[in-house]
Amino acid sequence: MNKQTFVVAGGTKGVGKQVVIDLVKAGSNVVFGGRDKAAADEVLNKLSDYKDNVDFVLTDVSNVRDCENLFKFTFEKFGAVNGFFSYSGITPIQSLLDCTEDLHDEIFNVNIKGALFCAKYAVKYMIESGGGSIVFTGSPHSCAGEIDRVSYACSKGAVVTLANHIAKNYGKYKIRANYITMGWTPTEGELTLRESQGLSQDDLKKQAISIIPMGRMNEVDGVVPIYIFIVLIFGDLPFCQSASSKYQLRYTPFLRLETCRYYDVRQTLFGRRFLNSRFRLDPGQLFG
Repeated sequence: MNKQTFVVAGGTKGVGKQVVIDLVKAGSNVVFGGRDKAAADEVLNKLSDYKDNVDFVLTDVSNVRDCENLFKFTFEKFGAVNGFFSYSGITPIQSLLDCTEDLHDEIFNVNIKGALFCAKYAVKYMIESGGGSIVFTGSPHSCAGEIDRVSYACSKGAVVTLANHIAKNYGKYKIRANYITMGWTPTEGELTLRESQGLSQDDLKKQAISIIPMGRMNEVDGVVPIYIFIVLIFGDLPFCQSASSKYQLRYTPFLRLETCRYYDVRQTLFGRRFLNSRFRLDPGQLFG
């Protein structure tokens, strides 16, 4: 693999952190952003043997200047931006009837404003770099959402539209946009949220048995290879290929993957219809 350069927003914790570590160890240059410098220093310490290939930029994605600086720094340091993983997000509890303007604005500022303006600068520098791959973090809430996630659900629905928009309009620059729904995963943010509700990790696992058909939650180590596969392996392909019985073979730079509930991957035609078939994706087969 030719050395490529990736930006990870929200790379100090959870899946974002592990994606940073795995990309660097796979031979890539990575610049990651986040608001927690102490957590970032821990990541950098883990990657001390790769210090020439990884760096951190203190970033609040709700601040447009921070978004711009993250990508400008990356391009100036490594001379390219070949991929972007958008992981920054917050999930406060808020129902429609309890919704406040301040909390709603905070959620949208991080989850969609941040994703959009990071994508703006990602696309800008990817055009200069000859193309690239963008991966957004999705949520099962994006289709409707649980009763206590109204603003979060709407923000994640907007991210689906953003991914579609980029794929449709910037594919001509060899830029792909993908949206991955990883489902219920006990990340640091999820555990902190549930602890505030009086629920332990064991309580969450018990809930998963009754809610998820496979009877268990995702694990961070189980979903990271899917993100790596799309942002890195698919980065070498000009298109994602889709087909259906009704339409002729189509090529689209958009591939939506969902690993929620059934732990499968569902491929969709951009702007058209779902494929009827499903296929299971075993992350171990990707990096076995």
